[in-house]
Amino acid sequence: MRHPFFSPSSVFWRVNRELASGLAGPRAVLMQIAHPLIAAGVAEHSRFREHRFARLYRTSMAAAAITFGSRDFALRTVESINQIHRRVHGVLRSQVGVFPPGTRYDANDPELKLWVLSTITDSTLLVYDLFVSPLSDNERQRYYSDSLTVAKLFDIPERLIPSTYIDFRSYMSGMLEGDVITISDTAKDIARGLFSPSIEGTLLFLASTIGIWLASRTSAARIRIPVEPPT
Repeated sequence: MRHPFFSPSSVFWRVNRELASGLAGPRAVLMQIAHPLIAAGVAEHSRFREHRFARLYRTSMAAAAITFGSRDFALRTVESINQIHRRVHGVLRSQVGVFPPGTRYDANDPELKLWVLSTITDSTLLVYDLFVSPLSDNERQRYYSDSLTVAKLFDIPERLIPSTYIDFRSYMSGMLEGDVITISDTAKDIARGLFSPSIEGTLLFLASTIGIWLASRTSAARIRIPVEPPT
């Protein structure tokens, strides 16, 4: 068994081992489906209404495997995710923001994978700062430098990846303030389905309350997904 990609002395390990990191998941998911192409993939290739906790569970398990598991285990986890992604592709049925009908989406598109990983990185650092301890600028850079290993594991080309934490912040600002992130009717439908009036929907809403609140404070009003309590 080969050693993990990350050392127990690394900032990446220290941050990700905190239970508070689990609060990042709901925020990251809401930010992910704010991308029209990701929302289309989730809506058309997952059973999110029947398996509400599935995406959060897979994300947290994958993060744990990559951070703490052996390199072999981490690589098997990445490959299993890639296998699922190979089945997720299609076209938009209607215009959403800058994307015309017929725009193709593919879960293995490097730009979409970069957005997904970036929402997780951004959300994890936010909840650590708020609920554990604020990180120094140096620690943020070290955490981000480690996260580049994850991006490379998912075959995201180096030319697309912000090289420093400062560049990463610029990327996130550009995405949130630009015209790519647009709340689609599909995204709203996913949110309603996840938090629909049911035992599972209510439990998921209660477990996600902090993440929903953090997402609402992060996003500009025009790209905020409305989430109502199940009634």
